[in-house]
Amino acid sequence: MQAKESTGAPEEHNALQRGRWLAVAAGLFLLAAAGCTSNPPVGTWEGPSAALTPTIAPWTDAPACVPPGGRVVGTPHYLIYTTMTDDDFLKQTAQVMEGALGEYRRLAPGARAVDSPMKCYLFSDLAEWESYTIWKTRDPHSIYLQITRGGYCIGDEYVAYNIGQASTLSVAAHEGWHQFRFRTFIGALPPFLEEGLATTFETIRWDRGLPQWNLSINGARVLGLREAIEDHATWPLETLITLDAGKVVTGSREKIEAFYSQSWAFADFLYNGDNKSRRPALLRMIADAAAGTIRDPTGYLRHGFRQFNPAGCKPLLVDYLGGNLKAVDQSFADIDTEYQAYIHQLAYEGLNSQYPN
Repeated sequence: MQAKESTGAPEEHNALQRGRWLAVAAGLFLLAAAGCTSNPPVGTWEGPSAALTPTIAPWTDAPACVPPGGRVVGTPHYLIYTTMTDDDFLKQTAQVMEGALGEYRRLAPGARAVDSPMKCYLFSDLAEWESYTIWKTRDPHSIYLQITRGGYCIGDEYVAYNIGQASTLSVAAHEGWHQFRFRTFIGALPPFLEEGLATTFETIRWDRGLPQWNLSINGARVLGLREAIEDHATWPLETLITLDAGKVVTGSREKIEAFYSQSWAFADFLYNGDNKSRRPALLRMIADAAAGTIRDPTGYLRHGFRQFNPAGCKPLLVDYLGGNLKAVDQSFADIDTEYQAYIHQLAYEGLNSQYPN
């Protein structure tokens, strides 16, 4: 959650949702058993080629709300303040953060250098996280306390808690993108797109003890997208582009999941859609945001610390995607038509490629 944005990790599913996941998994298994041809894997897996050795030291300046015994895990670009005691997991977290930083830079090579360590706060449980959040925000009714699972980012610091090893690392990689954007960009992206890009880092595969990312793979978000479509819970694109996570975090679980899944799908629409024809526009938009020259007609996104003006998002997207700025509504309607076709294809025909063998 990037200052008024909510958790990056997929929401915990209830019994009905778990049933849907099992049904989908069973369907995929039956297709494979029957010899049906599945979609080929998409994207490539990339990550660090060598392990790092983090430092671990006592957290000597912890605020009073933090239980005694906390520690600080140090890497070249991060300081991870934590109350967790599992050294192996903390070393994995350090490896994920440094590895993810390399992947963030692949997406935004022109971003400024990280000249001092970025701070991360990782707590053992929800109660510790809540106590720290109240202390940090000076607000016992902080909007961040509405987050039911995951973490948030304030400025260039993220705060999360343990929700299981894989999910916690997923949150860390997601929130790390917000942290990186705030620290290294002069400007900003539309919040829904920043969230969409953050979700592309949620899926982590381990290869010989090293984390790997494939920005085209996020099975949880594809399933969330499919559920949103089937439950008629999707946001109209014209509304989606005006949202940040702070506007949806207090809503229903279905609408929260739809926001993240659709934002991921829009990022994928730009990154992979139409044989990657839109990817140069996405990369140009990211580069311009990093440089503070993004073509936001309201000017707000050229300064990363300013509030977002939703009125600028539609013409901004039309501009970068080669539409007609003299007919913004029609050009955006054309984008919307392509997006709707893409998310339906992604949620159904493209599902198998999200689970490559």
